[in-house]
Amino acid sequence: MLLFRYGQGRMAQNLYVIIGKSCMNHWQEIKSMRKNSGFTLLELIIAIVVIVVLAAVSVPIFLSWLPEYRLRSAADDLYAHLQHVKMQAIRNNNNWAVQFVESSNSYTLYSDYVSPSDTGTAVRTINLSDRGSGVGYGRGNATSSIGTYDADGI
Repeated sequence: MLLFRYGQGRMAQNLYVIIGKSCMNHWQEIKSMRKNSGFTLLELIIAIVVIVVLAAVSVPIFLSWLPEYRLRSAADDLYAHLQHVKMQAIRNNNNWAVQFVESSNSYTLYSDYVSPSDTGTAVRTINLSDRGSGVGYGRGNATSSIGTYDADGI
């Protein structure tokens, strides 16, 4: 027989319940599980070691992947900006240009472009240094740092 008490003070009432032996064993198992719930120190240490090992393996992989991602992202943005300049030249029926400035590692988009001395209106300047270390460009075999599109997109 078990005694359960519910309520407080004078209003408390006792409830007597008769439980068979098998139910009593089940009740004791549940009670003992409550005492043993949670993690042991050994389990916690093993989980931390596993996390540290995974981090030690994944961080170098991530760091080797990051410069390539930055470079691809900068190249994709440059391509998108060149397409934008070409599209605007055709749409507005005027000349647009992209000027690359190696000293500041940036490029600028211009509308109403006439000549290198009269570049027109600067629409946007993109600084490649904002991409993180290792992202830049060079001239290669190019003789000019300005690329233009006329009203025909050429």
